[in-house]
Amino acid sequence: MQTQRFQTFLKGWFTTRVGSALFSQERALLEKHLARLFGYYLLQVGQTAEQSLLDTSRIKNKIILDDQPVITPDLLVLADLDFLPFKPESMDVVLMPHTLESVSDPYHLVRQVDAMLRSEGSLVITGFNPWGCTILRSRFGGARKELKQAHFIKMHRIIDWLNLLGYELKVTQHGPISCLANRKGRLDSWFWNTVERFERWLDKIGIHFGNVYIIVAKKRDVTPKPVGLDWKLANWLPVRKGQVATSYEPHQKQAQTSPKPDKNNKKGL
Repeated sequence: MQTQRFQTFLKGWFTTRVGSALFSQERALLEKHLARLFGYYLLQVGQTAEQSLLDTSRIKNKIILDDQPVITPDLLVLADLDFLPFKPESMDVVLMPHTLESVSDPYHLVRQVDAMLRSEGSLVITGFNPWGCTILRSRFGGARKELKQAHFIKMHRIIDWLNLLGYELKVTQHGPISCLANRKGRLDSWFWNTVERFERWLDKIGIHFGNVYIIVAKKRDVTPKPVGLDWKLANWLPVRKGQVATSYEPHQKQAQTSPKPDKNNKKGL
């Protein structure tokens, strides 16, 4: 079930001074990576801003799916997010901007999207970092009531889900620390050079304070398939009585080297 109140809040919050700064960071990440994805059909699950996030995409057929009417230049489909109305393996790229934060069962939605995504298709997910400095300030500030409605999910948890489903991670990136960047004009450049170096060092050791993140993952076909005729039966497969229960090559070698029985030798009979 989708949390419509949180979706409506984001559309308004992204027009404020604090929210627009976060939206600009997120849009910059999306524009960079969506331009590198190709296919016939691109689906955006849920709309969280009045501005389009798909402008830089080169895919011609763009679809917006939401559970309430929205204004969009692209094709709009109204549906419940618990029951996506698309056949399996029908989409090349699926974008979920803060969608997992707006549903009560995010993993169920990921499984649905996985079913309708084609093999070698791309899944793009954006979300808020629960430990982002601006997010923390907003959760204890004026927007604390609305932000409590969201189901914030850390990036590494979503990565665990995607690894379980056999996806190949292409991009895992956080945005900048915008609560410091808002004061950039008040301090000297040497300070901000130090902040940037410290930020890169934190990123290397896995500590992120950026407010938004993006994940780009490619769906892989993990079903094993035999290639050509160069394969052998496993050692544990059952064999007929009288045969040697070993691998194919030793059995063949033993059959060639073993001496033939002498019919005239009746010793022991």
